[in-house]
Amino acid sequence: MHMSECGFCADGEQEAMIETGETGIGGCLPVNTDGGCLACGEPIGASGLRQAYENVRQLRGRCGERQVENARLALSQVYGAPGLSAVAILERARTGSCEARKEVQRTYVSYSIFRLRN
Repeated sequence: MHMSECGFCADGEQEAMIETGETGIGGCLPVNTDGGCLACGEPIGASGLRQAYENVRQLRGRCGERQVENARLALSQVYGAPGLSAVAILERARTGSCEARKEVQRTYVSYSIFRLRN
């Protein structure tokens, strides 16, 4: 959902990406690593928080079997009530640097997309 709107593919390419496994845990663009709203439900007003929590767990390497290897960046996107949308990007802090940790202290919401290191 919203993969083309976020610029990850052209409109209409989403289905092929899903079918070829590009959006799976081991794919080049893992999406909804916790199953998204279909698996977790839609807690109105709180789904963004649930998905931000998944992003943080991925970046900390705490997702067990659904862990994205070498997760470094997490993009969250939410689209809700008419005219409401938000996008947020989290980056894993580099170890040992207080300044690096401060850089990552941003607030972000919803839609889990992870990009693996190149």
